Amino acid sequence: MNMESSESNLVEVWGDTVNFRSMLFAIVIGSVVSTGTFLLARFYMSSLSGDPTLLNGYAMLIGLGGCLLSGFICSVMFKPARIVIASSEDNSENIKEFIVGLIRDDPNYTSVNDLPSEVKEELDLLKLMPVFQEAEAIVKKES
Repeated sequence: MNMESSESNLVEVWGDTVNFRSMLFAIVIGSVVSTGTFLLARFYMSSLSGDPTLLNGYAMLIGLGGCLLSGFICSVMFKPARIVIASSEDNSENIKEFIVGLIRDDPNYTSVNDLPSEVKEELDLLKLMPVFQEAEAIVKKES
């Protein structure tokens, strides 16, 4: 199902922006599938012999499975409508200024080279090791 999404159809729910029509359809699908699964399971379980409380509990468990099924159905039907804009601008100067501030504010900070090897590897992967080293040089010049 492909729904047109325009800015007028978007609403904010629990801190996330969603398409209102898609959300309503998802609520209906979730209600019908999960409730229907529970009612069918309860009907089937009532035909079995055994403790009715236990059988009703099993029906509720199957109803929870229906909730998962409805979540899967909705995830297939309603793809994310977000537009992600990746910026190619270099923010290393802003990051460097931020790190300089962190180094100034932490009296226990010694050097990026004193960090555990796992942390240094992460900084290398994020290409932040040279930024930390430049920030350290700036702070040392100021001292």
